[in-house]
Formats: sequence, structure tokens, C-alpha cells
Amino acid sequence: MGEPDTDLYVESIMGALDLGYDDEDSKLWEKRAEEYTEELIKRRRAFAAELGITPEMQKNSNLNRAFAALEEEGVITRQNFTCCGT
Repeated sequence: MGEPDTDLYVESIMGALDLGYDDEDSKLWEKRAEEYTEELIKRRRAFAAELGITPEMQKNSNLNRAFAALEEEGVITRQNFTCCGT
């Protein structure tokens, strides 16, 4: 069901907790954030499978087709794009 960028989620969690990466406490929190993220992704995939959602269905979703159509028209768009906390 897609390949999530675990590092991006961990970075977001660490930022939300206002933790750096340079001391032992922060390294422990980073490990916890990685474990949490991996478990969350695993559960989301299991739930999607329970609902009958397949990776192929996600790849061919209306949203993906809409972004592809916009790109064909020359419109610059990005899915899952974050900037400035929005």
C-alpha cells in the first residue's frame, strides 16, 4: 500500500516534541518514534486490506488520475506535498 517515508514521519514527530538528535535521550525518543511509525503503517495497511483496498486500487485511484490529468495539461501539482507546515 505505498512506500511511506518513515524518516519523514520520525522527523515530524521529533520536531513536534521539539527534540534534537544529539543526546542519548533524543536517540531513545527517535527509536521510539521509528517503532511507533512502523507499527502505525503496519496497522494502516492491515486495516486497508480488511476493507479490501489493494495497492492496485490505490495506484489507480481517482485522485491519482486527477493529478496525472493536471500534469498532462502542464499544471504543476504534487500529492502529499508539505510546505511551511500546511
